[in-house]
Amino acid sequence: EGLDQIKPGNRVGPYSVIRAFKGRGGMARIFEVEVREKYRRPGLPRRLALKVAKPEHQAALTAEADFLSRFDHPNVVRIFPLPGYHRPVYAAREQFSFGWGWYYAMEVLNGGSLQRRMTRPTTITDVLRPPSEDGCRLRLLETLGVARQMALALEHIHERYVVNLDVKPGNVL
Repeated sequence: EGLDQIKPGNRVGPYSVIRAFKGRGGMARIFEVEVREKYRRPGLPRRLALKVAKPEHQAALTAEADFLSRFDHPNVVRIFPLPGYHRPVYAAREQFSFGWGWYYAMEVLNGGSLQRRMTRPTTITDVLRPPSEDGCRLRLLETLGVARQMALALEHIHERYVVNLDVKPGNVL
């Protein structure tokens, strides 16, 4: 696949690629990048996550960038305007070795997805315990906390007349 040709050290617009994140989304690949020195601005992070669309999903990625630029909520991933433009621009095209591709930059969120949390053991006692039919259960208070944060995020999104059709544990970080 073309996106596999993007390697650490490659430049994508104002960014230098540090590494590819594990996992492959249906629409894009995500890379950890660093803002190149001449594009750094005070108050903005130096390291970001760069989402690069697969060739067949270019339009969907630009629409997603447009939607994300409308949100400002602690439970919704933050997208950043691309440096080097006079007005806020959230998605750009780049010529890659495999052709043109759209990308945008967002905050790096560590910790993994809700899906990973629900399906992987987290402690040695979880490893020693026989696997259950329903994977690794979340504790009640943890479940309520996640549900509350998701509800607040979706409320914020819906107030801006956007409907998220891809709410699933793999997309909840």
